[in-house]
Amino acid sequence: MTKVFNPWIDMDINSQRRVDKNLNYDFFWMLDIEGKYGFFIDSRNILEDDKTDISLKGISIKKVSIDTNISRLYLILNDNDDYEIFLTLCQDLINTANKYDNKQEIIVEIENRLKRWQHLLKNNNYSGLTIERQMGLFSELIFLKNKIASEVGITDAIISWVGPDFDKQDFSIESATIEVKSYKTTKGEIIYISSLQQLQSPKLPLYLVAYGLTISERGLSILDIIESIEKQISDEWILEQFKLKLFEYGYIEGVSTKNRLYKFLVDKESIYEVSEKFPKIEKNNISSQIISVKYGIELTECKEFEVEFDSIFQVGGVI
Repeated sequence: MTKVFNPWIDMDINSQRRVDKNLNYDFFWMLDIEGKYGFFIDSRNILEDDKTDISLKGISIKKVSIDTNISRLYLILNDNDDYEIFLTLCQDLINTANKYDNKQEIIVEIENRLKRWQHLLKNNNYSGLTIERQMGLFSELIFLKNKIASEVGITDAIISWVGPDFDKQDFSIESATIEVKSYKTTKGEIIYISSLQQLQSPKLPLYLVAYGLTISERGLSILDIIESIEKQISDEWILEQFKLKLFEYGYIEGVSTKNRLYKFLVDKESIYEVSEKFPKIEKNNISSQIISVKYGIELTECKEFEVEFDSIFQVGGVI
């Protein structure tokens, strides 16, 4: 892998440098008087007031008034060794702001992005994706690349991937909605449903795709799949959308790879039509006092609902 760009490496103590004069806001890299890496934004209106409830572990946030017309939002990294994740955060804010011409929209989006980062950095050090999250992301990416993209193309495949947007299912195409699950082959063909909505959709048919995985150095990691998908993308906006969805999933480019990425072999892939008789807990069949559920499904007992992968696209398969 290539060495990560470090915009602070050649800067002097207590200095600043504009990121890009063409951006909608005035963004600056900075090195403070203690030599700590920093980033700041100048604006007439950065946040709604002088106070903010945003708190990022490992990063100091401060808003100050420079004069009657300019306010400044500072982000200072507490430990320069963590610059890669800090740089990713800064670049994410820059990319977010650059999508908007309306300054008020930019303000709202910057706040939203910082709050999302607050969620990701709730521990002092971002510990990366758990093995379960890696299995989930791996399976969704494999399905996107090998199944959806092969039918509708990489652009529509990425648009159809709605799981990271916290949708009820993982993929939504014209002909169907699809929920993707994974399980460790050694633990048996059992998948877990984590909400009442996952196996319910107003848009039918609904399919459940399951991948049986084994951890193996002979397999592929999520990074391998991501790089393979990115090579197929020629549109800059689609690439940005793909990276944004990975970020929403919890995969941080240039940072998640610092922690262990497991490699997986796909032992089995199967698809089931979630028909009316498919075993599931439905909201209209339980007490209104029950607001959340988590349960397992033994797939070896669901053979009667198994269908071919081509069934998904029978109606047309166009986003």
